[in-house]
Amino acid sequence: MPKYFVILILALISFSVFASKKPRTIDEAVTLLEKKWKKKTKEEYFKLTEDKALEEMDFIDGVWIRNEWIRFTKDTTLRHTFHEMGIKHVDDMSDIILTCAYRKLHNQPFEVEILVKKCIEYWTPVRECEERAASYAINNFDRFKTGDSITIFLYMENLAGHNGITIACPASEDWGFDYKKDIIVKGFVNDKYHLYGDPCFKVQILSISDEQARLFYKPVKVGDIIEFPLKNLLVKQPPLRSKKYKY
Repeated sequence: MPKYFVILILALISFSVFASKKPRTIDEAVTLLEKKWKKKTKEEYFKLTEDKALEEMDFIDGVWIRNEWIRFTKDTTLRHTFHEMGIKHVDDMSDIILTCAYRKLHNQPFEVEILVKKCIEYWTPVRECEERAASYAINNFDRFKTGDSITIFLYMENLAGHNGITIACPASEDWGFDYKKDIIVKGFVNDKYHLYGDPCFKVQILSISDEQARLFYKPVKVGDIIEFPLKNLLVKQPPLRSKKYKY
């Protein structure tokens, strides 16, 4: 058996044994991660600032942590540990582990409580927005029937958000409709249904304030039938338009 093949087999066995060890706490995760890193890797991370190191780590170590220790493992102890702290997002879990691992390299305190607080403070308004968005979606779904005329107001700065879906909060008090750049779509409800549990309208477009507009990354024209996911659609009624911008 060739020497390189033997080395490969031993490496795979070693990795399999390491991967099978599932940490139950953040401290255990940091210890196992530190053992996984080669000396050169530690030296490279040590030279970087914390923010830059986390960017570098996340491409390989972050994905590995999420897949091996959090997402697909049968031992959910580590995930439950984070849940008890109020951390629900897997990216936050891996970020906290990586941050603590970096700080261990520099003999710095982990300050897990502060890291957890920052995550919770970041996600709280997002979750509150999602709850309001879900409520708005249900209300809009219930009050329109198939065949009803409808006017949709689209906030262009958020129209092309993650995966092409509007991500602004429908209940945001600081949203101000701008007739110079934002879009008004007029039409009628062609169909209404739930897609993966989320309410949606298909709207046949009768007019659009910007004929060059792209809705959800797609060019549109009068007569097109476009699907609007109500949960992620900004549908707040704008203030009364001025005489200068008639539509």
